[in-house]
Amino acid sequence: LFSVSISATPLVIDGQAKGEIGIYIDITERKQNEKLQQVLYNLSKAANSPISLNQLYKTIHQELGNIIDTTNFYIALVDENKDELYFPYYIDEKDEKMPILKFSITNTLTTYVIRTGKSLLNNNEQYEEMINQGILTPMGSTTDESTWLGVPLKIEGKIMGAMAVQSYTNPNLFREEDIKLMEFVSSQIATVIERKNSEEKIKHLSFHDSLTGLYNRAYFEEELENQK
Repeated sequence: LFSVSISATPLVIDGQAKGEIGIYIDITERKQNEKLQQVLYNLSKAANSPISLNQLYKTIHQELGNIIDTTNFYIALVDENKDELYFPYYIDEKDEKMPILKFSITNTLTTYVIRTGKSLLNNNEQYEEMINQGILTPMGSTTDESTWLGVPLKIEGKIMGAMAVQSYTNPNLFREEDIKLMEFVSSQIATVIERKNSEEKIKHLSFHDSLTGLYNRAYFEEELENQK
């Protein structure tokens, strides 16, 4: 399916209407660009709202669903200090959740994208070949019809993680155009995640004692104010 603009002009010969001349213009790309701009606007708006980081992840998932199939979607982030790869948001038809992984010894499609800094569109045949070559170790569910698309999340050239979509039933669901689409929104998504994450860290520090880690006076004053 594609979007078209239709216009018609009467065909008049010798003063008599003989028919119409119709013009059909494919405006699919224009409509897609309009959707994309709306998604970017909504993400920026969400980042500047008082919603939590977890709520932001849900918003990202919802907004991306307007421009690409996000039935199976996740965000993976790297904690360099702990050498961990964790999945703060993970929606999948087959796997309920992914455990926290030791990044330095993990070789998955996700870590491949993060280490290379390059996007990857991979079907099951290519996935099996990468396993046979020793590039990857098997992890997570797959089928003969699987396809996976992942892009790195970067801020000022530094890779903070990756996000991915996948299908277990349609090997042709994603195309090269979808790589460009995901790459285009990935920088905005990385920025809003980093901003919201920083906000929550600052809020945590302001409400907790630096030595004990327990709630401080500011927290209880805030709670009392909210209950008025």
